[in-house]
Amino acid sequence: GKTISLQTKQQKKYQTVHLKIELTSFRLAQFKGNDVVSCKVNTQRKKTT
Repeated sequence: GKTISLQTKQQKKYQTVHLKIELTSFRLAQFKGNDVVSCKVNTQRKKTT
């Protein structure tokens, strides 16, 4: 799909990411109504000394 918008919000322990994408007609046919897709992404960075 094509990215429409990307928003991030840093919180104390986690970062929230809102990503909107334009789905192709093939992928769109796999969703029903207001399906929500979520996933966890590890964004922890190693500290360098």
